[in-house]
Amino acid sequence: MYKTLAGILVSVAVSFVITIPRPITRAQNTPPTTADSGIPQYVVYRVLFHEAYLRKREALKAEVAGNARFSAGWRSKFRRYAQLTESEATLLEQLADACEADVAAQDARAREIVRRDKARYPGGEVNGAQNLQAPSPELSQMQTERNAIILKYRDALRYGLGEVTFARFQKLCKGHGRAKHQTHPFGTRRR
Repeated sequence: MYKTLAGILVSVAVSFVITIPRPITRAQNTPPTTADSGIPQYVVYRVLFHEAYLRKREALKAEVAGNARFSAGWRSKFRRYAQLTESEATLLEQLADACEADVAAQDARAREIVRRDKARYPGGEVNGAQNLQAPSPELSQMQTERNAIILKYRDALRYGLGEVTFARFQKLCKGHGRAKHQTHPFGTRRR
């Protein structure tokens, strides 16, 4: 009996990475990695940085297309909603760009490992007599590193905004973990 390798690898890798507890070292006075909503902070800040990155990208597209009003709208709506000054919003955009690049590089390295593992099974199928090997332990370590990358940028945002502004901003982020499903995080709607 043949099974598709892609489905098996994905389900095994996801369950493997999700279920293994990972020790995360934190500096003293750093907020815990899990928000009050139960969502790990590396997830909350990955969404935040990715959203800021996408908004900047859309703003730049509108700017290139000659639509300055639309470009300004992409930037100002989030800035007003998050109650950030222009310089704070610029800091967030810069950190989001850097985080996006670092996470993309880490993901590219992980894809190479997955491709290498898939190559063990030509045609993407596992023969019934053949034992399916566990995902590479490197992937678990890389996931831990990926989470640490995101938290590094969260800490840089904290330092750049200052404790008072960051506390207000983090409270806003936590509130979105409890938001109704009809709204998209940070006040935008997807169509």
